[in-house]
Amino acid sequence: MTLIVGIIILWRALRKDAAETFDAFPVGPAAYPDLHATVTRIAQIADIPTPSVYITDRERPLAMTTGISVDDTKLVVSTGLLDALDADELDAVVAHEVAHIKNRDATVMTLVELPSECSETRTDAP
Repeated sequence: MTLIVGIIILWRALRKDAAETFDAFPVGPAAYPDLHATVTRIAQIADIPTPSVYITDRERPLAMTTGISVDDTKLVVSTGLLDALDADELDAVVAHEVAHIKNRDATVMTLVELPSECSETRTDAP
């Protein structure tokens, strides 16, 4: 029974990510065509699968990646970032985030934060 509870806690912790923390939501190409085109183009150059694109409605400029594997990553940007940057600057930020994905930095950080997430999940349980 303890093993099953441990697996459930681990699974919940792995599924929770930074996108949830920032109330980010997925957006399709119709909503943000330029952003999607940029992410797709740079992901192709880096030879990685195109990450899912998420937006968080925050004035403060923010960009990050999250996910366990290269095949299942999210690129999160804030509306404040999109408002603040021109196309070339956005290219640079997206390229930086795609480099994190290619180097598996998001995977490493997710695993590093896992003990904290597990203890938080466990203490939040009823």
